[in-house]
Amino acid sequence: MSSTTYNLVQSGASFWTQYGIEFREVAGLTSPDTQLQMFVVSGTGSPQPMWSLQGHSSSNAHAYDIQMNSTTNVWKDYGFDYPTHFELSNSTTHNTSNASNLSSGYQGTITNKYLHIYISQSGSLNYIGYIDISPPQSTNSEGLSYSGTLTVNGSNLDYEIPSSASAGTYQILSKVLPYGSFLLELSFTHSEGTASTGSAVNFDSSKQWILRSPLGDVLDSSGASPASLKVFRNFW
Repeated sequence: MSSTTYNLVQSGASFWTQYGIEFREVAGLTSPDTQLQMFVVSGTGSPQPMWSLQGHSSSNAHAYDIQMNSTTNVWKDYGFDYPTHFELSNSTTHNTSNASNLSSGYQGTITNKYLHIYISQSGSLNYIGYIDISPPQSTNSEGLSYSGTLTVNGSNLDYEIPSSASAGTYQILSKVLPYGSFLLELSFTHSEGTASTGSAVNFDSSKQWILRSPLGDVLDSSGASPASLKVFRNFW
């Protein structure tokens, strides 16, 4: 098993800052899924897993674990306990109002690569920091060609990736304008040589929708746009 670790950057956090924390791979899931345990590497009581430091029994050793899929780069809670909330962002600055816990998880890209993590305790949502979940990039992108289109079809938003487009995992994301963050609606794997088609069935034309390439580039957009939400005010 890989010894990859993910350091929790605690900039902007005020909870558990007395500890140095990282996520370490542990046995438990089958590839391409990986279970990662929250581990205290410095501070009082270190080194030991967070579940142990917080007084959980060994039967609840997954209490603070998360999981990721190495194929889709989708991250989420493991075990439906802690962490309780996440926020995927292109910024290292968190925004608690954007925190959520999507059962579908959060897919990191080279743009939206910061997964902010929260712990809810005693009625308070506590920010503990972020990890960088950007997907591994090829050292040579020469010859790659990504393309695709979005088309509104009634209540659906259809996508098409042509057969000539390079292979990889493509994403459709939506955003509530003007201040929301892009959230993953659909991800799919495209194979070169065969066109990929499908739909995002929960299309809402009041949101901004984008199609992203495996490298994080925006290939097409649909729905509302920032310009369409301008507010005009008359002064008398």
